[in-house]
Amino acid sequence: MKATFEHMDLVYEIIFSEPSFDLPERGVALLKAVHENMNPVFPIPSSDMQILGGNTLSDVCVRVSMFNGSAKVEVTTEKCSISFAGLGNNHLELCKTCISLIEQAIRNTLPSLKFKTAAIRPTLFLALGDGTEDASSYLANLLDSSSLPGSDNFNGATLHPGINLEAENEKEYWNIILNVFRNREKASSLVVSCSALYDEQGAFQGLESQTEHLKHLVNTFLGKIDLDVSGLYLEES
Repeated sequence: MKATFEHMDLVYEIIFSEPSFDLPERGVALLKAVHENMNPVFPIPSSDMQILGGNTLSDVCVRVSMFNGSAKVEVTTEKCSISFAGLGNNHLELCKTCISLIEQAIRNTLPSLKFKTAAIRPTLFLALGDGTEDASSYLANLLDSSSLPGSDNFNGATLHPGINLEAENEKEYWNIILNVFRNREKASSLVVSCSALYDEQGAFQGLESQTEHLKHLVNTFLGKIDLDVSGLYLEES
């Protein structure tokens, strides 16, 4: 079935090998580095930069809001999390640029810090057909009806099936979980949720390599459930 990429939310995380004990003292320096790297791309006012503290090391957080609140950076002693909301087809290269600049700022400010794992979590919103298709019925038709529970088991409630898959390559040190389910806010829309983990020592190192591999996996998965999706993110380069 034909489908169209509508928009996407994205979370990119860098999990550290060990806690950053330097972050409490280097928080201002990290904000400065992020500001200097990002300013040519998108100016960040001082009101959108925060340093949070507390009674424990885990309370320390450097936070930056970007793009009028549609993107957020949080660096704690355990990880860096970069999130984007409502991405369109023309935003993805900018997102990759932002992630690379922020990663560079972290490496320069906290040079002793070692990265362990990269986590990429895109959530795609896809419109089915001409906008009149029912996403729940589409998913139900893909599944073996004999394996689905009856509505009587749920007190007559309407059941909306989904598709879930986990793929893991222990030799290449990557893992991905994919979920497809109906969009409750739009009957003809599917939500594709992905969670991919890439070990720093694995076969796919660096943002470009990881995102290209993830695109291939998503394309393969969507092909297996008979979806032909148009949209920049899902096109192979």
